[in-house]
Amino acid sequence: MKKSKKVQEAIRQAEMTDYDEDGNAIISVGLNKKEEFYDPFCDKSYKMLNRDMLEFIEHSAKQQPLQDSLAIEITCEEAISDREKNQMTDAIKRQFAEELIENRKRLVRNLISSLVLAIVGLGVLAICLFLEHIGSFEVIYRTIDIAAWVFLWEAFDVFFLRRPEKRRRYLLVYRLLNSKVTIKVHKSAQKKTRKAKEKTEK
Repeated sequence: MKKSKKVQEAIRQAEMTDYDEDGNAIISVGLNKKEEFYDPFCDKSYKMLNRDMLEFIEHSAKQQPLQDSLAIEITCEEAISDREKNQMTDAIKRQFAEELIENRKRLVRNLISSLVLAIVGLGVLAICLFLEHIGSFEVIYRTIDIAAWVFLWEAFDVFFLRRPEKRRRYLLVYRLLNSKVTIKVHKSAQKKTRKAKEKTEK
């Protein structure tokens, strides 16, 4: 019984959410170096975000209540200029914007595919019913009957079983795109920067 209470308390502590002054659920990300923010293999002219960092942000966002807006707070152990902070913020927004557009296209393709499959299935089923009414071509009738239900089932599968997952992904990316992004420098790095400035001034 005591173990059960301890487990429940551990779960409760893990599920606790921190909020900023605006009431946004905070997703905290820690970086040792600013280079960790970007994918090490990406082209310098088009910087992509570190996949591990993105996966962590997305996983953390899934744990937050749907009614909460999000705030992504990235803290780096290394000094970052204001220009670099703006570039990092823009990179995050661009990444999620591009993915949102791609997810929207997938949802549209999913809808079109399910409609086409349903129309074809109903059309084949109509032919099947016509052949049944005539009372001939039994072999063809049975083949067409199977084909009709295959098309209809595929339409059902595409729209009702696959679409919800795509929709959930779309909503997740939408939340992340509209999140508040803050890039911070750790206090230790700030102290180092101040000391370096003081030495330069002397």
